[in-house]
Amino acid sequence: MLTNIAHVIGLIALIFMIISFQTKKQAKLLKFQIISSLFFAIQYLLLNAMSGFFIFLFTTIRNIVFAKYKDKKVPMFLIIIYLSIVILFSYASYTNIYSIIPGISSILFTLALYSKNMKTIRIIDVIICVINILYNFDVKAYTSLISCILEMLSSIIGIIRFDIKNKN
Repeated sequence: MLTNIAHVIGLIALIFMIISFQTKKQAKLLKFQIISSLFFAIQYLLLNAMSGFFIFLFTTIRNIVFAKYKDKKVPMFLIIIYLSIVILFSYASYTNIYSIIPGISSILFTLALYSKNMKTIRIIDVIICVINILYNFDVKAYTSLISCILEMLSSIIGIIRFDIKNKN
């Protein structure tokens, strides 16, 4: 029963994630990703995938902080605090090699967000999706696995729409 509820929650998260990568501005991206990250956290909690739960919970907080600094760079000390928390919780929730993937993904995406470059954000997201597929398969988060594939396609479409076509 909880597994079915988790998959429905994962679908809701997926919808918000896909919408986020079809926006031009980082501020809009973050609004949709705050909602998406919270739903993903709940999904992983219901699946007892604690690495995913902790990382997505902190990702929600990170996205709120980044949204507050929409026109300015987030202070480096906040980035260091966030990255330290991610590393700590990745270590604390370690169960196998796959369980460090959410932490690695969060670190990469945090650095991409810090760049404030939407092209960089979309490219890093494609890389993150590839490695998150492994984690989601390991924890049987099949909705999130499908979400990663669709998110990756959404990011690729965003790269084509905003980064390649606008260049020509």
